[in-house]
Amino acid sequence: MAQKLRREIEAQNYQSKKTLSSGAQYQAEYFQTASGMHMKYGGYIYHRMDQTPNYTKWRCINALLEEKRCYVTAKVVNEIVAVLQEHNHDPDKNGLISLELTHRKRKSGNSSKNSISKEVSEDAHGIQVSQFGFAYFYCKHCRKDYPFTGPSSIRAHILSNHHIQNATLSQSVNKTMSDDSNQKSEYKYKESYTKCFTGIQPSSKGDTYFYCACCLLNAPILHQQTVQFHVGTRKHIERLKLYKKMLSLRSNKQEKSVEEDKEETLKSE
Repeated sequence: MAQKLRREIEAQNYQSKKTLSSGAQYQAEYFQTASGMHMKYGGYIYHRMDQTPNYTKWRCINALLEEKRCYVTAKVVNEIVAVLQEHNHDPDKNGLISLELTHRKRKSGNSSKNSISKEVSEDAHGIQVSQFGFAYFYCKHCRKDYPFTGPSSIRAHILSNHHIQNATLSQSVNKTMSDDSNQKSEYKYKESYTKCFTGIQPSSKGDTYFYCACCLLNAPILHQQTVQFHVGTRKHIERLKLYKKMLSLRSNKQEKSVEEDKEETLKSE
């Protein structure tokens, strides 16, 4: 029985091997996981959502899924290869694609929700849904896809020095290339930041930046909670302690100087 299954899968893989217009060759490979049947083809992994005698629906997921291979039979290899070849093996702009493979006409749909919500994408400037699927997010400032493990991964990225530098550069480029009337609405500095957070001050670069006297940093306000995220980082907390010590030393020195001045004035009198 095992030998028969091996022969079937070998025959199917041989039939599914197609030569693309670019000259590259891809082979559909099948494996089973706890979540069901999967197919690897053209650098992407597709999860089988539904199957009937007339069609099979697949959803494109990321290609980093742990593979647990076993011998699996499939009846629609040629149809799958034809449709994937037609789509050039790329998921749609939302990173998810469902394919209905029929003998008559292909239908496509996208009922899955993105793991990155619209609120996160809109609030965090530059953060967009990745073309590689729900396990990634794309930063237009850094021009790179990053693993998406939750909102915390986006927060950590937008607070990184690398992202801040790229965002600052892109903002300066946008200001020089477009008029003020065409500018997008930006998050501006609030007076409450200075009242609530020690060391946070208005920046000399403009009202869309804030200055941290603890970290000696001018950073753009890319999110409505950018300042809150910054003051919650480990580096800021450590430097805040030193900053408070420095302020206390300054205040002590000022008090001593005032007392010395008073004593000198009394002596002179």
